[in-house]
Amino acid sequence: MITHTPTVTKQHDLDPADFRLALRHIPGSVAVITTSVDGETIGMTATAFSSVSVEPPQVLVCINRAARSATLISQAGKFAVNHLAGNQASVAESFATPALSFDERFAGATWTPSSTEVPFLDGAVVSLGCTVDQEIHSGTHAIFIGRVHELRTETGDSLVYKNGTFSTL
Repeated sequence: MITHTPTVTKQHDLDPADFRLALRHIPGSVAVITTSVDGETIGMTATAFSSVSVEPPQVLVCINRAARSATLISQAGKFAVNHLAGNQASVAESFATPALSFDERFAGATWTPSSTEVPFLDGAVVSLGCTVDQEIHSGTHAIFIGRVHELRTETGDSLVYKNGTFSTL
């Protein structure tokens, strides 16, 4: 039995703000995407992540092309995906705060360089070291498909984000 009538928005009427609001209802794992190039190390909080393939091991991340991270990942040809543990919400908040410098963001946690010299977050549930296999531009975003060359796992709960709130799973 249907207890309510869902709101239906036709494609030609779709407002980007409505789309963004709808996506907030979908819980997502929280990751900090990092890279290093020419002595500059940067990172950003992201929930737009997915596995692509097991053979070869590939993942994808989607990053706004206006973000410095997208430019530097493209230049470096490598990145790390650090899936945050349930107790690392403050790390997610730091890397989502544009007013903080990258040095300030990285100072709030302990990092270990991967074999490809991208930062792995100590205590992250999963850290994946990747090289860029493909870069695809779609709308406002760059989609980076990365081949995973290195991984590190820890036990513990994962941090998730839904409706503007962090929780654990």
